[in-house]
Amino acid sequence: MNTNPLVSNTNPVAGPAPLAGQARDPLAGSARAFAGELLIRAGDAGELRRLLDTLEHLNRTDRAAEAMDELLESARIVEDRLLPEDIVTLDTLVEYRELPSGTTRAITLVLPHLADAAQGRVSVLSPVGRALLGRKPGQQSEAVLANEKRLRLDILTVGGQVAD
Repeated sequence: MNTNPLVSNTNPVAGPAPLAGQARDPLAGSARAFAGELLIRAGDAGELRRLLDTLEHLNRTDRAAEAMDELLESARIVEDRLLPEDIVTLDTLVEYRELPSGTTRAITLVLPHLADAAQGRVSVLSPVGRALLGRKPGQQSEAVLANEKRLRLDILTVGGQVAD
Protein backbone atom coordinates (compact mmCIF):
# COMPACT_ATOMS: atom_id res chain seq x y z
CA MET A 1 0.00 0.00 0.00
CA ASN A 2 1.21 3.50 -0.81
CA THR A 3 2.16 5.37 2.37
CA ASN A 4 2.86 8.69 0.64
CA PRO A 5 0.28 11.15 2.08
CA LEU A 6 0.41 13.18 -1.14
CA VAL A 7 -0.88 10.38 -3.35
CA SER A 8 -4.31 8.86 -3.05
CA ASN A 9 -4.28 5.17 -2.07
CA THR A 10 -7.06 4.53 -4.56
CA ASN A 11 -6.55 4.69 -8.28
CA PRO A 12 -9.44 6.83 -9.48
CA VAL A 13 -8.19 7.07 -13.04
CA ALA A 14 -7.79 3.37 -13.68
CA GLY A 15 -11.39 2.88 -14.73
CA PRO A 16 -13.16 -0.47 -14.73
CA ALA A 17 -11.29 -3.76 -14.87
CA PRO A 18 -10.41 -4.81 -18.42
CA LEU A 19 -12.13 -7.69 -20.14
CA ALA A 20 -10.20 -10.96 -20.34
CA GLY A 21 -7.24 -10.59 -22.68
CA GLN A 22 -7.35 -6.76 -22.73
CA ALA A 23 -4.75 -4.48 -21.17
CA ARG A 24 -5.84 -1.83 -18.68
CA ASP A 25 -5.56 1.75 -19.94
CA PRO A 26 -4.53 3.87 -16.90
CA LEU A 27 -6.16 6.97 -18.39
CA ALA A 28 -9.37 5.33 -19.56
CA GLY A 29 -12.39 7.19 -18.27
CA SER A 30 -10.35 9.84 -16.49
CA ALA A 31 -12.47 12.74 -17.74
CA ARG A 32 -15.71 11.05 -16.76
CA ALA A 33 -14.39 9.86 -13.42
CA PHE A 34 -13.38 13.37 -12.43
CA ALA A 35 -16.39 15.35 -13.66
CA GLY A 36 -16.62 18.29 -11.25
CA GLU A 37 -13.86 17.08 -8.93
CA LEU A 38 -10.92 19.18 -7.84
CA LEU A 39 -7.72 17.43 -9.02
CA ILE A 40 -4.24 18.36 -7.86
CA ARG A 41 -1.07 16.98 -9.40
CA ALA A 42 0.98 15.14 -6.75
CA GLY A 43 4.08 17.21 -7.55
CA ASP A 44 2.13 20.44 -7.03
CA ALA A 45 0.64 19.13 -3.80
CA GLY A 46 4.14 18.38 -2.53
CA GLU A 47 5.43 21.85 -3.43
CA LEU A 48 2.40 23.50 -1.83
CA ARG A 49 2.68 21.40 1.36
CA ARG A 50 6.37 22.37 1.67
CA LEU A 51 5.42 26.02 1.18
CA LEU A 52 2.70 25.79 3.84
CA ASP A 53 5.08 24.01 6.23
CA THR A 54 7.69 26.75 5.72
CA LEU A 55 5.12 29.50 6.35
CA GLU A 56 3.96 27.74 9.51
CA HIS A 57 7.55 27.29 10.70
CA LEU A 58 8.15 31.03 10.18
CA ASN A 59 4.86 31.88 11.94
CA ARG A 60 3.65 33.50 8.72
CA THR A 61 0.46 31.57 8.13
CA ASP A 62 -2.54 33.64 7.14
CA ARG A 63 -6.01 33.12 5.73
CA ALA A 64 -4.59 32.38 2.26
CA ALA A 65 -2.37 29.60 3.63
CA GLU A 66 -5.26 28.18 5.65
CA ALA A 67 -7.50 28.28 2.58
CA MET A 68 -4.85 26.44 0.53
CA ASP A 69 -4.53 23.81 3.24
CA GLU A 70 -8.31 23.30 3.13
CA LEU A 71 -8.21 23.11 -0.67
CA LEU A 72 -5.50 20.43 -0.57
CA GLU A 73 -7.49 18.46 1.99
CA SER A 74 -10.61 18.48 -0.18
CA ALA A 75 -8.85 17.73 -3.49
CA ARG A 76 -8.05 14.40 -5.07
CA ILE A 77 -4.27 14.12 -5.40
CA VAL A 78 -3.31 12.42 -8.66
CA GLU A 79 0.04 11.07 -9.81
CA ASP A 80 1.64 13.56 -12.20
CA ARG A 81 1.64 11.15 -15.16
CA LEU A 82 -2.04 10.31 -14.71
CA LEU A 83 -3.40 13.83 -14.44
CA PRO A 84 -5.42 14.83 -17.52
CA GLU A 85 -3.63 17.55 -19.54
CA ASP A 86 -6.52 20.01 -19.31
CA ILE A 87 -6.31 20.47 -15.52
CA VAL A 88 -4.97 23.76 -14.14
CA THR A 89 -1.65 23.13 -12.40
CA LEU A 90 1.27 25.24 -11.28
CA ASP A 91 3.07 26.88 -14.22
CA THR A 92 0.03 26.44 -16.46
CA LEU A 93 -1.40 29.05 -18.77
CA VAL A 94 -5.11 29.40 -18.13
CA GLU A 95 -7.71 31.61 -19.73
CA TYR A 96 -10.85 32.40 -17.77
CA ARG A 97 -13.84 34.70 -17.95
CA GLU A 98 -15.03 36.74 -14.97
CA LEU A 99 -18.79 36.54 -14.54
CA PRO A 100 -21.03 38.43 -14.92
CA SER A 101 -18.76 41.15 -16.39
CA GLY A 102 -17.47 38.92 -19.20
CA THR A 103 -13.88 40.16 -18.77
CA THR A 104 -11.47 37.54 -20.13
CA ARG A 105 -8.00 37.10 -18.66
CA ALA A 106 -5.06 34.82 -19.43
CA ILE A 107 -2.64 34.13 -16.59
CA THR A 108 0.01 31.67 -15.48
CA LEU A 109 -0.49 30.12 -12.06
CA VAL A 110 2.76 30.22 -10.02
CA LEU A 111 4.18 29.92 -6.51
CA PRO A 112 3.98 33.20 -4.53
CA HIS A 113 7.65 34.18 -4.93
CA LEU A 114 7.26 34.03 -8.73
CA ALA A 115 4.08 36.13 -8.89
CA ASP A 116 4.22 39.23 -11.09
CA ALA A 117 0.93 40.83 -12.09
CA ALA A 118 2.58 42.81 -14.90
CA GLN A 119 3.72 39.52 -16.46
CA GLY A 120 0.38 37.79 -15.88
CA ARG A 121 1.88 35.49 -13.24
CA VAL A 122 -0.67 34.99 -10.45
CA SER A 123 0.12 33.41 -7.08
CA VAL A 124 -1.54 30.10 -6.40
CA LEU A 125 -2.25 31.42 -2.87
CA SER A 126 -4.28 34.36 -4.20
CA PRO A 127 -8.07 34.03 -4.25
CA VAL A 128 -8.06 33.71 -8.05
CA GLY A 129 -5.17 31.22 -7.95
CA ARG A 130 -6.96 29.00 -5.43
CA ALA A 131 -10.17 29.21 -7.46
CA LEU A 132 -8.42 28.00 -10.63
CA LEU A 133 -6.07 25.31 -9.27
CA GLY A 134 -7.20 21.77 -10.03
CA ARG A 135 -10.03 22.72 -12.35
CA LYS A 136 -10.57 22.32 -16.09
CA PRO A 137 -12.27 24.12 -19.00
CA GLY A 138 -16.02 24.22 -18.64
CA GLN A 139 -15.92 24.37 -14.85
CA GLN A 140 -16.80 27.45 -12.86
CA SER A 141 -15.36 28.47 -9.53
CA GLU A 142 -15.65 31.37 -7.14
CA ALA A 143 -12.92 33.58 -5.75
CA VAL A 144 -13.63 35.61 -2.62
CA LEU A 145 -11.48 38.72 -2.85
CA ALA A 146 -9.97 40.68 0.05
CA ASN A 147 -12.85 43.17 -0.06
CA GLU A 148 -15.28 40.20 0.32
CA LYS A 149 -16.42 40.66 -3.28
CA ARG A 150 -17.25 37.32 -4.88
CA LEU A 151 -15.91 36.76 -8.36
CA ARG A 152 -17.22 33.86 -10.45
CA LEU A 153 -14.67 32.42 -12.85
CA ASP A 154 -15.50 30.37 -15.94
CA ILE A 155 -12.46 28.39 -17.07
CA LEU A 156 -12.12 28.63 -20.85
CA THR A 157 -8.78 27.03 -21.82
CA VAL A 158 -5.77 25.44 -20.20
CA GLY A 159 -2.49 25.71 -22.09
CA GLY A 160 0.78 23.86 -21.80
CA GLN A 161 3.36 24.04 -19.07
CA VAL A 162 5.47 27.19 -19.09
CA ALA A 163 9.26 26.92 -19.04
CA ASP A 164 11.01 29.01 -16.38
